[in-house]
Amino acid sequence: MATQTQKASTRRLRSIWGLAKELGLSDDHLYLVCQSVTGMDSLSVLVKEHPAKAQDLITHLSQMLYRQNRSEQTKRFQNENGKVFRMPSNEQHELVEVLEFQINRTGRMVTAESIAKRTYRKPYRQLSYTQMQGLIEALKSIRDRLHLPDQEPNHEKNLTNKEENNENN
Repeated sequence: MATQTQKASTRRLRSIWGLAKELGLSDDHLYLVCQSVTGMDSLSVLVKEHPAKAQDLITHLSQMLYRQNRSEQTKRFQNENGKVFRMPSNEQHELVEVLEFQINRTGRMVTAESIAKRTYRKPYRQLSYTQMQGLIEALKSIRDRLHLPDQEPNHEKNLTNKEENNENN
């Protein structure tokens, strides 16, 4: 019957080989990575006699796999110039719709499409994540400016009423 340490070392060895397979590493390349990370040539000796170093190798291989997956995801969102293109989120689209509704309710007809074409020279649906955020900020600014004239006349009326009260007293 296998002891706990034997089971643990078997699990570590399987993890190392599994990660290497996911990364597409050849046997030689895996041994080179093992040598550079731990300073040891033999995986079986490493796993049995130096479990901490074996864990360091597993961590290193996991990080390599994460970086590889991350770069593949980034490549999917690169445009023809090689720049990373992040798609706008659904929340951003919903916020644009809400802001358009709020602005158009005041009687001023503003569309995200027209602002996108004037600002970025491309249709609304082709905006990147950061461009969409810029569009949202522009719509917020328009919305805030539309509410200011409503507040100013009330403020002037209050000043006029105070002046009349002062004259009466």
